[in-house]
Amino acid sequence: MSSKALAWYWVRSFFDQKKTFPKIKKDALLSIPIPRLDFSDPNEKQEHDEVVAKVEQMLAAKAALAEAWTTKDKNFHAQKCDALDRQIDRLVHDLYGLTEDEIAIIEKAAE
Repeated sequence: MSSKALAWYWVRSFFDQKKTFPKIKKDALLSIPIPRLDFSDPNEKQEHDEVVAKVEQMLAAKAALAEAWTTKDKNFHAQKCDALDRQIDRLVHDLYGLTEDEIAIIEKAAE
């Protein structure tokens, strides 16, 4: 759920332009197109497992960043979080079958 692609989709489809307390409604959440995976298909299972592994790595990296004391450690963990975020975005792009043009639109909107 936490990817540039879904953030782009949310803003285009549901965002009420309230930055302080935006409304997040159940119907909007339920209408987000989330791909259904066939876990009996080894390729789809592998895609799922890769996303899960990256998210677990991100959670650990965020925890390490929160506990970092030195600027050097903070920078290291922040860079690791950024790298993992890009990897997760790539996996989500693949999961949705986005083209390079569609990815470019999402990346430009995220700037």
